Amino acid sequence: MVYKIDYVDGDVLRWSVTETDVNCAVDNSYTPLIYKMM
Repeated sequence: MVYKIDYVDGDVLRWSVTETDVNCAVDNSYTPLIYKMM
């Protein structure tokens, strides 16, 4: 399950958690969305 997205030096880092571990991977396909609060 993804629980955090970081932006570092132009890369998108996707942090995932499992039952026993935490993983970090560069995600080249991630496209952020911006929502307008009303």
